[in-house]
Amino acid sequence: MAFKRCLCSITSGKIYFEESNSRLLKLRHLSVKRKDAGDYGKNPEPLSEKDRENFKKELTRLLSNFQERN
Repeated sequence: MAFKRCLCSITSGKIYFEESNSRLLKLRHLSVKRKDAGDYGKNPEPLSEKDRENFKKELTRLLSNFQERN
């Protein structure tokens, strides 16, 4: 099965489109390089209730749009 378009959502509910995925991969690569160099930084904040609600809302919206197209 081949996908023509891909969207992804992170746990905070933000939606990333194809256009922004290359930028996100570059940021991830830079983060790995910093970590390998010994710069660990702090842990991410725990998910808030607002983050959970945003994620649920966006995931529901994405799945509804997918079902409507198929």
